[in-house]
Amino acid sequence: MIRSRNYSVLLPISFAEFWRMTQHIHFADNGCWIWTGTRYDSGYGIVYLRKDQWAIHRLFFEMFRGHIPEGYVVHHRCKCPSCCNPFHLDACTQGDNVRAADTPAGETHYKAALTHCIHGHPLSGDNLYVFYVNGRPRRVCRACARRRTATHRRRCRGGRPCPPSPESANASAPREPPASGS
Repeated sequence: MIRSRNYSVLLPISFAEFWRMTQHIHFADNGCWIWTGTRYDSGYGIVYLRKDQWAIHRLFFEMFRGHIPEGYVVHHRCKCPSCCNPFHLDACTQGDNVRAADTPAGETHYKAALTHCIHGHPLSGDNLYVFYVNGRPRRVCRACARRRTATHRRRCRGGRPCPPSPESANASAPREPPASGS
């Protein structure tokens, strides 16, 4: 989640700053203004302005629609996190934002829409395992889980401890000082 900040300290924005931002917007046929610049892993656009990092959808909301009340988040009605069209955005509470989502709580939109796992197994029926972490559902492909378990058991057969993974072995190994070049 993007932390709440006082975006009004940036306003007004100079024409040059605004023009620089518009160079990173693709105007899609569905009305979305897709931010093509830097993005968070979650897809939300980031703009670097006056030596600081700002969420572009929140900045555009404040520029075009007005102040975001304290404790409110910006909801994308279009369900596209990289959209910064201020008329696709609404200020609402986090609870309203979650209720407006078409997905189960805790799952991101793209995961909830998946019908198959990355290996092509269906995420439905007997092949779907749902478990809860902190009250939020997580979906797992049973076929892939069985394969992971079998691979783990093959590596650890006979009651011997599992060999360390390459990452953990490298992390715990003492480091040699760099060789001095002569």
